[in-house]
Amino acid sequence: MALESYAASSSAVIDRETGAHVRFAMLDGDALVPCRVTFEALHHLFAVEGQPFDPLDLFRRYRLVVEDAAAEKHEREGATDGWIHLDDADFG
Repeated sequence: MALESYAASSSAVIDRETGAHVRFAMLDGDALVPCRVTFEALHHLFAVEGQPFDPLDLFRRYRLVVEDAAAEKHEREGATDGWIHLDDADFG
């Protein structure tokens, strides 16, 4: 089944375990699938030079792009260790 946006994904947070990811969730049917995207990917893809870097703001502004990348990765590889991990290579 294809991943879908989760209505509560506006509750994205900084991943406390790594301190280097934005954590969010998507739906696979009725099951929540935890996802995270690196700060590095958000910065490389969406940050504007000279603007303050706020990973949560960038995630919120580009949420659909990030969720599309997560859905595509899930289609290709599934959820490694129960997670979908996104980095630069997953966009493009």
